[in-house]
Amino acid sequence: MTPPVPEQIFGHYTEGKLTKLPAPITDIDLNIPAINGLQYTGRADLTVLIDTDGRVLDVLIASETDSVNAFADRVAARFREARFAPGEIDGVPVKSALHAVVVSESLPTAPAK
Repeated sequence: MTPPVPEQIFGHYTEGKLTKLPAPITDIDLNIPAINGLQYTGRADLTVLIDTDGRVLDVLIASETDSVNAFADRVAARFREARFAPGEIDGVPVKSALHAVVVSESLPTAPAK
């Protein structure tokens, strides 16, 4: 059984309480480049805390599968750079918490020629 989602996280309203969800107004580039030839893979479970003006105040990393946290940290950094149209309750902008899950899997390697 899934636990109930709280109405607020650190004073930010969650999706179930909002009448309008926050929406990105800038691109969130999730193309995480490889470093030293190693591709980042994993799952980042994030909560994005958004202010009433659409600024990202913080990104909380709930869980990830990458043993050194590199993938989740890089994804969180990309979300921190984003701007959002704020979440609303009955037409009034409010602080909101947006849940996001980002998954990256290994790309297939090219066949040898």
